[in-house]
Amino acid sequence: MITVQCGKKIGDVKNFWNNIHFHPTDAIEDDWGQAILNDVAKDHVAQTVRMYAMLEDIVTMDDQGVLHYDYTLNDTRIDYMISKGFDLLLDYNFTPPCIASDPEQLRSASKNKTRYKGKMINTSKPRDFGLWQEICYQYTKHIVEKYGLERVTSWHLQCYNEPDLGGFYMRDATDEERLAGYIELYRNFALGVGRVSEKLRVGGPVLAHKTEFFDGFLKAVKEIPMKLDYISFHTYGTNPTLLNRGEKPFNARNTLEKHLVLQGIVRKYYPEGIPIFVDEWGASSHGYHNIEECPALIFREKSDYAAYMGKMVTLYIKEKAEVDKMMICLSGQHEMVVNFSGFRNLFTMDHIAKPIYNAYKMMSNLGNEVLESSGDTDEISVLATRGNGKIDVLLSRAPENFDREPKPEKVYVRLEGLAGRAKVRVYLIDRFHTNPYEKFIREGLTEPLTETDKAVLREEGTLKCAEEFVLPADGPKEIGIETDGCALALAEIEPIAE
Repeated sequence: MITVQCGKKIGDVKNFWNNIHFHPTDAIEDDWGQAILNDVAKDHVAQTVRMYAMLEDIVTMDDQGVLHYDYTLNDTRIDYMISKGFDLLLDYNFTPPCIASDPEQLRSASKNKTRYKGKMINTSKPRDFGLWQEICYQYTKHIVEKYGLERVTSWHLQCYNEPDLGGFYMRDATDEERLAGYIELYRNFALGVGRVSEKLRVGGPVLAHKTEFFDGFLKAVKEIPMKLDYISFHTYGTNPTLLNRGEKPFNARNTLEKHLVLQGIVRKYYPEGIPIFVDEWGASSHGYHNIEECPALIFREKSDYAAYMGKMVTLYIKEKAEVDKMMICLSGQHEMVVNFSGFRNLFTMDHIAKPIYNAYKMMSNLGNEVLESSGDTDEISVLATRGNGKIDVLLSRAPENFDREPKPEKVYVRLEGLAGRAKVRVYLIDRFHTNPYEKFIREGLTEPLTETDKAVLREEGTLKCAEEFVLPADGPKEIGIETDGCALALAEIEPIAE
């Protein structure tokens, strides 16, 4: 039995989880990318969206060594994002080839030979960091002039992506050389942005996972010193190599534990506190891998991922992790050739919402006050909140390592201290609710989908109220929620004014 003390607030929480990293950024100018973002905006799935500046699209140099700028594509993307009401985390990357120390040091970071639209990234450091600073200055000057200082000050600007990995920065360097190269990159980024306005918020190091790199960067920030308004890092729970070896299974605590290690390093240098952004998270890393490389990544299509998110957020709140924003990383979206192949995205190839999308939609309704609850088990975790005139009870059900499918079970929630009548609405993601992948399997459908199949699966992927009823004024206030398999459930309890 789960018990929620409806009148006992134990803390406050700001919604830190309804944010995304949208990739590839250049899909923002395309119909399929906008179809995703239109739904994300309509369903309040994301408040902040991380996107790349894609400086390689903007900057060129002529034969006389003069830099030239074409902001056409950048402005198209940002104009659209503003029209949808998104707050932006704007990543300044990658090295424009015209200032690269090695113009041939290219990478696709993709299953294909190139990135989206035939592009590549250059992973070498700038041959002249002064040129990098000038590009950061000119780009910042442009977005401030076009969108206004007040608006851009509300955004967050960051330097590069995963510079601790040779796959993204200084491929042939040692870890020590790479750290030194990023410190200089960040220093000139911050100086370039600061030349426009010191009010603008800058951050880094957009860390993948290397703790020595992280410690070294924060030490340099304090010693040089450099402006740092927030800290960003990534927290993937596992990776395909470990999954294939059976060494580190899916477990929501993996994400939290990685966060706590990095949070400990942050406290070493910022005991007074500083905003922390997890600007990429995922149950597994490697967005360009799917079931072809790792069969276990079918996880991304199932209700398991919804349960993972619920368990993860509940852990973050109950264990008081320091986090201002978390952003699931979407990638591999443009590489799908079938609908259910385990890529890291919110929608399938035919724009069918996955369970993880509906987890975001469901959890956007949680309140900002945390209520006392009890009755958690190894399989079931509960998060109770209050806000917007209602109480929300989020139930996440899955074994710790997602290594089996729980059998059908009704979970009972007792609402202590709830006076009078109340309307209850239950939303459910499990094996038989809001689960297009399971319906695809159950109905024996095949690819390519017919238009009828697409319509059926899109309807299945639409989050709907599974049950609605009224709790009477007299007698115990109790809700029974039946789930099948790994599940995420939300009960909205709204008192009825008499």
